[in-house]
Amino acid sequence: MRVIVTGSRDWDDPRVVREAIVSRLRVLPNRTDTTIVHGAARGVDNIAAFEANMLGFRVEPHPADWDEHDRDGVSGVRCLCRDHAPVCPAAGPRRNEAMARLGADLCLAFPNGPSPGTTDMIRRAGQHGIPVEIIGEFA
Repeated sequence: MRVIVTGSRDWDDPRVVREAIVSRLRVLPNRTDTTIVHGAARGVDNIAAFEANMLGFRVEPHPADWDEHDRDGVSGVRCLCRDHAPVCPAAGPRRNEAMARLGADLCLAFPNGPSPGTTDMIRRAGQHGIPVEIIGEFA
């Protein structure tokens, strides 16, 4: 089983993330067959990685490559940066698209107020047929 975990970078309650992972996946007979996929950002991603490791799940980080540009749209997320932009703002969405393209059985989303990256991951998961469960609020 593959589970994408996404959420706000300012999320500060690891208990909620751990409880969500445990409650959704406790029925699994073998945790080593389950992979927690995340974007390697601060906040929910790092909390999920830590908790997943503690629970014995495999962890698969997908950090955004802010130095990479994709002006041809090969990744599914075309870069609109100028030729000499130091970082590419499309790196986060490009990373989200890559995680969604790899597929998952579930996406757990933890918004904590406005969260463009979490919103983007929810949308992309839906486009790839991945069920999404939202824990938290966008307000």
